[in-house]
Amino acid sequence: MSSKLLGVFAFAALWLAAGPAVADCKPLSLVASVDLAPTDDLRPFVPVTLSGRPKLMLIDTGGVATVLTQQAADELGLKPTQGMLELSDIAGRKTSKLVHSPLTLGRLSAQNMSFYVLPDDHAIDEPNTAGIIAPDVLSNYDVEIDFGSRKFNLLSQDHCEGKVVYWPTEFVAIIPFLKMNSGHIQFKVMLDGKDVVADFDTGAYVTTLTRSVAVDDLGITVGGADTPRVGSLTDSADAAVYTHVFKSLDLGGVAVSNLNVVIIPDMTRTVRRRAAAPPVGYRLSDKRGDEADQAMLLGMNILRHLHIYIAYNEQKIYITAAGPPPAAPSPHATP
Repeated sequence: MSSKLLGVFAFAALWLAAGPAVADCKPLSLVASVDLAPTDDLRPFVPVTLSGRPKLMLIDTGGVATVLTQQAADELGLKPTQGMLELSDIAGRKTSKLVHSPLTLGRLSAQNMSFYVLPDDHAIDEPNTAGIIAPDVLSNYDVEIDFGSRKFNLLSQDHCEGKVVYWPTEFVAIIPFLKMNSGHIQFKVMLDGKDVVADFDTGAYVTTLTRSVAVDDLGITVGGADTPRVGSLTDSADAAVYTHVFKSLDLGGVAVSNLNVVIIPDMTRTVRRRAAAPPVGYRLSDKRGDEADQAMLLGMNILRHLHIYIAYNEQKIYITAAGPPPAAPSPHATP
């Protein structure tokens, strides 16, 4: 089977997912569909209504909890309460404040949606953006994002298994994953010929790799000429950030060459390992709670070239090339 090139991407040794309908098996059912908001940001923002006001929210497949910014909570007059969880981001900032608001996304609506509130110093640069929609919401549906045609869909999970790629395409890659208790998805990729545990992160501009795996497993020397320091996550000396160009990434048959990856400290590994420990009196830990081995987040420098379908119940990702961009309006069209 021939390969199909897309920039630095090569769709090789892939298979078609289309097929005849199966008896006593439900077809796909659309729950909500919206166009991605036109922004200067590579990441996917969707239009929503919060407490009756139009806002944008970031679709973050690598997030944990659906959140609002402190500014949005204040603007909407939402009174915080104490949540049952304490959330921590990659830089160690914590929050446990919880608010509630009506939310509408396309034709999907919730009257009393729960949101954690981001720390005061955590802002989202895109104007009119109120917060982040994370896997605690997304994993209740199948999630489809076509970054080419700028479309975001939520679909029912009650459908024929494996019959999800309904759009015209020559090839499709199918990647099995493990759905974690957090809603994150974990799967293996090959980075410069070595297995690395990865996740999709539509909330990240770039692809990242933890420093421990880069150094211990891949033999990278951080601070060298080919891996210069480019900044820091926090003021801590242990939070240095580096960049490195890897020769190859194999994503279930989708090949990416000369990939620029940001190498970051793994500041939450200990917390993730502790959270996965078995309760007192038990010997077996829950592998779906242990995310300590996740080392790589595939960000928008990769995902923007793709059309992805995350089937959370099937625990499979379907990947094709991104569709064509939406047609520009005719200059002679009348509103």
